[in-house]
Amino acid sequence: EPSCDVDRTEHDHDDVIEIIGDDTDRLVEAIARHPWRPLVGRGTGSDWAVRGDAELRALFGRANGTYQVVNYEPPILYYHNDDKPLAGLAGIDSRAPARVVRGNLSGLVDALGRGERVYLSAANDTAIVGKLRDLPPATVLPALLLRGAGEALGLNEQAHRALNLWVGGNGVTAAAHYDASANLYAQLHGRKRFLLVDPALHLELELYPFLHPRFRRAQRLPGEPHPALETGGSCGDAAPLSPELPVVAVELDAGDVLYLPPYVFHHVVSDSPCSVSMNTWLGSEAT
Repeated sequence: EPSCDVDRTEHDHDDVIEIIGDDTDRLVEAIARHPWRPLVGRGTGSDWAVRGDAELRALFGRANGTYQVVNYEPPILYYHNDDKPLAGLAGIDSRAPARVVRGNLSGLVDALGRGERVYLSAANDTAIVGKLRDLPPATVLPALLLRGAGEALGLNEQAHRALNLWVGGNGVTAAAHYDASANLYAQLHGRKRFLLVDPALHLELELYPFLHPRFRRAQRLPGEPHPALETGGSCGDAAPLSPELPVVAVELDAGDVLYLPPYVFHHVVSDSPCSVSMNTWLGSEAT
């Protein structure tokens, strides 16, 4: 079995394993040994990092077309599935307002520089992201994830995969949620903070139900006390709830890579004036 140099390059912090250095093979080996543990590769994607705004504008200047941005206020965003039966009913929260932008993505960098509260979440089925598919992370991330987690999760070359681009300003937050697929996430520019919550705490997170457009999202966010505690209660037969959810905070800088196994809850906050990330999801719903 492949091994890592524990003293210098691999550190086990109980909840998250940390790999140091730009050796992608070492990252793959660690994922293969621990496919159900979150893992951070510090500097693993250093060759992909976009260090300055000028370099970022030049990169995004290649991506011309039409794309949608979300205007957020307050900064916490919930992903919204309009196909769910409860979507659109009175009393059900609606999707965050969005607007169409025509031009290249460098204009988004300028908008964030002016302090506009906008956010881009674009998948590989949109033309604007297709024009960035030759970037190293776009081609490397799916291959790394397949090599690392493929055997443990029963995935192969035919497994469904998706590539996504995320761009947002300081404070924009993706509310706590889980994905049912393995996730490999690369920070390309700026900083981002992940608050990770163990899947075993799903009852405390009070997830939106299956029919709700916010399915898989948490109603109770990390750091929020549970109302039952005001009366000393608990949720049904579940164990008493803690005042605050135990979370593991993971800070990503440009060049860092995060592996998230299926079902790990993550609450994601942009920590810089302009944060740019790419990720890939791989596989059908894990069981």
